[in-house]
Amino acid sequence: MDLVKKHDYDSYLAGLLCPKESRDAYFAIKSFNVEIAMIKDNTHNNLMAGRLRFQWWRDLINEVYNGVEGGKVSSLSKSPIAQAISSSVSQHDLSQRWFERSLDARQRDLNSEQPETLDMLEDYAEQGHSSIQYLILESLGVRDEASEYATSHIGVCSGLTTILRAFPYHAAQVSH
Repeated sequence: MDLVKKHDYDSYLAGLLCPKESRDAYFAIKSFNVEIAMIKDNTHNNLMAGRLRFQWWRDLINEVYNGVEGGKVSSLSKSPIAQAISSSVSQHDLSQRWFERSLDARQRDLNSEQPETLDMLEDYAEQGHSSIQYLILESLGVRDEASEYATSHIGVCSGLTTILRAFPYHAAQVSH
């Protein structure tokens, strides 16, 4: 909760309104989102360091869903966010593909390629932001086509809004 409170206060406030049985999953999902959203900045645009961090998250998500191979030491034991995700996956049967789609979208940020069309921007928002919304929907026990359709639009709007709100920050990064 503290990570979300510090870096995504609006989501923190919304999470307080979640039903008690879904609140831990909500904050696990939002913490995951905060972590992967900050990789580019935390690695100071170092492409290799960013790729390694994304691979760590991919391995971790794979471990949550498939276990540990060959008796290796578990990464889960060291990461409170990973433990919370693991618990949430077990409790709410969250879909692995939404975590993976979100990772794919955020990893494309490392290349600093800007979407060339509005459709490309909307696709990025769908993959990166709607995927997180789908996970939250699943944590609430909602799994139907109409809800997913609405959530897709909410995620795209949320993603576009986030991009617009971050414009001054990103513009300042380019000028340095």
